[in-house]
Amino acid sequence: MLLRWIRWLASGLAFVYLLGYCCWRLLLLTPLYDRDWRLPLSEVLGSWFYLPLLPLLVLGAIARSRLALLMLVAPLLFFASEYGAQLLPRWLWLGRVQPGATVVRFMTWNTHLAYDHSGEFRALLTRQQPDLVALQEISYSLARILADEVTVLYPYQQMYGAGSASGLAILSRYPIRAFEINAGVLRCRCMRVTLDIDGQEVTVLNTHVWSPMISIDQHRAIPRVARFDNAHQTGNFSALLDQIAAAPGPLIMLGDFNTTERQPNYRRLNQLLRNAFAEAGWGMGFTFPTNASYLTLRVPPFVRIDHIFFNDAWRAAGAWRGRLVESDHAYVIADLVLLH
Repeated sequence: MLLRWIRWLASGLAFVYLLGYCCWRLLLLTPLYDRDWRLPLSEVLGSWFYLPLLPLLVLGAIARSRLALLMLVAPLLFFASEYGAQLLPRWLWLGRVQPGATVVRFMTWNTHLAYDHSGEFRALLTRQQPDLVALQEISYSLARILADEVTVLYPYQQMYGAGSASGLAILSRYPIRAFEINAGVLRCRCMRVTLDIDGQEVTVLNTHVWSPMISIDQHRAIPRVARFDNAHQTGNFSALLDQIAAAPGPLIMLGDFNTTERQPNYRRLNQLLRNAFAEAGWGMGFTFPTNASYLTLRVPPFVRIDHIFFNDAWRAAGAWRGRLVESDHAYVIADLVLLH
């Protein structure tokens, strides 16, 4: 009797989940997507829609309910196609680099105007030894520290707009042969440099896309989103696509894109470039927010908006993320192999 009740429960919950999941996927394809801001917002958080899958699969297995397990097949296949590769033991085949290959370590971090008085960031640079560091929202204090104290590690530096949310910086061990800023409202909001890596010209774009407009109000002391609008980001991404088209040879694009892997503008980039963490990282790789809390509870990161992209001139050998106390963004590091 108990087993029968558990089977009914497993089947009922699986049906409700399948119905909700299918309705959500279908609504994303309808004209309502452009009319109701809640649908684009749901897409930002779409990876969390798979969270019930594991307990429902366990419940279905315990109840030995074929019907419940069958109803979970479609969401499971979607999850496997979208995130399955990131949960495989990639260390079995990644990291194998041919002797003599050129491996470049890239890092991106939105500093959130950090001062780094404790030296945590400088210690990270010494420990991780990235060859190129792209920073967003760099403060005056950090800009001065980097210019004064890390020139031995990074003799080639370019900075723009320090002290503001538009601040960008690139620190490089490789010579910078050209430098350009495209920071207008409808431009890519990016810093473009040309590096000389072992005689090969490499284009690097450090970008900070506009944040979506989010309004949050309180309902009975519980914060809730009252508005979400990211239409203004489209101009930034169109300008980034123009930059990609104009870049000959090896290309790296990295920074704070304020866009998750599930959103249309991300997919526009991903048609031309590949994502280092998606190809060589492990886990979901959430990068924001890293220092949020509600009441006395710490809120873990729940979206991945900081990315390292590369074109077909590279192969990803590894990617990971980490947290520094002063920022609300995780940093992302990737080892990329330059294919000659």
